[in-house]
Amino acid sequence: MAKKLLILLLICFGQFIYAQKESSIWYFGRQAGLNFNTSSPIVLDDGAMDTFEGSATISDASGQLLFYTNGEKVWNRNHQLMSNGTDLMGSSSSSQACIIIPKPDSPNLYYIF
Repeated sequence: MAKKLLILLLICFGQFIYAQKESSIWYFGRQAGLNFNTSSPIVLDDGAMDTFEGSATISDASGQLLFYTNGEKVWNRNHQLMSNGTDLMGSSSSSQACIIIPKPDSPNLYYIF
């Protein structure tokens, strides 16, 4: 009985569930990217990054690009190098070159590891 009730609740309220949009835009490779903010992904070719493997991208809660990195440099939403966004000590040839983590309780601050 509990399983049937759970399935019914998921069906009824599933339309009100929304994905987190912080991962809606990806930049990778040679100036390539994908935008998942629409029903079908949109190809992006406006990126500034040229990387062999690892990269990370972060968007805000509405899915708008904030910045992206290959572990060596960081570019803003306008595809320009950010202030202090060079010489990060990462490697663009590692499979997990970097990761972006939001600072808890600070919606506008991020850590890049």
